[in-house]
Amino acid sequence: MIHQATSAKSINNETDQSLLGNWGVIYNACHMRELAYTLERFLENPWMALNAAGQGDALKSIDAGYEPLLPAQAGIAVRLQESDTAITTNDSPTRTTTDSEGT
Repeated sequence: MIHQATSAKSINNETDQSLLGNWGVIYNACHMRELAYTLERFLENPWMALNAAGQGDALKSIDAGYEPLLPAQAGIAVRLQESDTAITTNDSPTRTTTDSEGT
């Protein structure tokens, strides 16, 4: 599994070429181009791009022998994640008092 981001501008030695190859495979498998990510933008921060595109669990899926989400599925994942964040943010416990409680 790949754990570090690589800038497209730093791809110049054999190790970097191998890393680009791995990220390139992930970029293609996750349909990142269809999700409006150029390879260069993706390589700036692959983990952030995967999470933002709804493909945050793609590597786990691949490791388990499954395909990453299709673009439409990834879009739904993003909306669900946004919805969950909104619910969590608005779910803070608040207590309102009535006039009779204060007296």
